[in-house]
Amino acid sequence: MVTLQQVKRIILIIKEFQIKRSLDRRYLQQETGFTYDFWEAESGEVALHLCGNQVPDCIVLDYLLPDRDGLEFLDELKTLTGENFPPVIMLNERGNEAIALWYNSRLLSLVWQRLKMQS
Repeated sequence: MVTLQQVKRIILIIKEFQIKRSLDRRYLQQETGFTYDFWEAESGEVALHLCGNQVPDCIVLDYLLPDRDGLEFLDELKTLTGENFPPVIMLNERGNEAIALWYNSRLLSLVWQRLKMQS
């Protein structure tokens, strides 16, 4: 029997700068007991190409990408994935602006619940 801890989940981190992607990856790796494959993309175009091959289990998305904003990316992702749309955590690192989360009621706590349910 395969346990939840043995199932490798894919997390796609989409941010323009490598240093920011690395920081997010290190933070997410602190979660003990789970195994993740991390994909990284520096633009929406690269991320959509990756999602076209295989939809990740979760996406961490920067709102401001070099080629489009996060909402435009989400519209394109929804078209690409349809019913297989993954949970998305959208971050906005500008000033005191609110952290944006995908409106489809996929809050961070629900991301982990969904990952567990798929095992």
